[in-house]
Amino acid sequence: MLKHREPDKKNIAILVPTLSNGGAERVAADLSIYLHALGYRVFFFLDKYDKNDCYCHEGKEIVIQTKPWWGEKNKYIKQIISHYKRARDYKKYKKKYRIGISISFMEGDNLTNMLSDTGDKKILTVHSATSSVKEYKYRIYGLYPVIRFFYNRADVIIAVSKYVKNDLVRKYHVKADKIHVIYNSVDENHISEQKQESIEEDIPEQLLLFVGRLDDDKRPWIAVRIMRRVVEEMPGAQLWILGRGKNEVLLKKMVRQLKMEENIKFLGFQKNPIKYMAHAKLMINCSDTEAFPCTIVEAMATGLPAVAGACPGGIKEILSDGRNGAVLPMIHNDKNSRMTECFSEEEQRFANKICHLLRAENELEEMKNECEQKLGRFSSKVNRRKWKELLLQL
Repeated sequence: MLKHREPDKKNIAILVPTLSNGGAERVAADLSIYLHALGYRVFFFLDKYDKNDCYCHEGKEIVIQTKPWWGEKNKYIKQIISHYKRARDYKKYKKKYRIGISISFMEGDNLTNMLSDTGDKKILTVHSATSSVKEYKYRIYGLYPVIRFFYNRADVIIAVSKYVKNDLVRKYHVKADKIHVIYNSVDENHISEQKQESIEEDIPEQLLLFVGRLDDDKRPWIAVRIMRRVVEEMPGAQLWILGRGKNEVLLKKMVRQLKMEENIKFLGFQKNPIKYMAHAKLMINCSDTEAFPCTIVEAMATGLPAVAGACPGGIKEILSDGRNGAVLPMIHNDKNSRMTECFSEEEQRFANKICHLLRAENELEEMKNECEQKLGRFSSKVNRRKWKELLLQL
């Protein structure tokens, strides 16, 4: 009979679906590099992994084939069965690698983490304004009783903004003393290196960026609509879209129908979006919710201001006073109305602000300077110290 081996707190599992194409995934990858430097042994528990299509990271990649169930809405019984099967397999790997601390990213893996208990310490990280994410009402891991029950039994919860912490406490009655706010950070030295990388494309004078997954919650079709209005006033402006997702085909069709191929370009997922940010004038964010967008903080590190909608989440904590970017009233425009000829007042205001900033070079330059001034609280040094202190307390 094999002797049971106790968990080792130097062995850390990071549970995250992939290592590409998203802000939470980037944070997980960056965290692994820091943990490795501290002497921890890192193991990634992943749904899928492609070494040619991932963020830089440190650790052993373990692909676990049991996928969560993404079927029809409200099929909660099937979801429960799927999560328990998934947790069973994760539990085997936790035992195999003597995992002492498990850090999970996003709600699905947070539930898997809690269900796969092997005596390990469990840290759940929350990267969404949970109560505002529409699809969560159909997912077992987004239901009020599930979040309240399991999150209150975690050892630590990391919220990526004050908004996220307040959301968990007020809407789900998670204990406030379990929740630590650690902002998504940037490594200034790493950013400086990435800025120096060359890009093959010819850089237009009036370059705008959209960086993120091309999924419904990011609402990329709104960026296309806004760009349509911007180009009417500034024909030389271009929008480069960095990322991929389920709406990519739809967006490309939309661009063709609007005859905007010369003004909107799709560059796919980019390991290094920073090199593009270094040459752009503005970043556009049109999300439905944003717990704490990594891309806006990364843009700040390059001196790139953002124009964003005031969606539920932590955007206002980054663009706090409007001096390092602009927060405008949220645009309410669903995917089905993407080709509507009539522009809403909010869309027009968004486009007007972009055109104004592209013309007002002095104001834009002041915003760039403010970006660098306000970056300190999102420094990797600050957040890494918080992670180090937290892990030592477990």
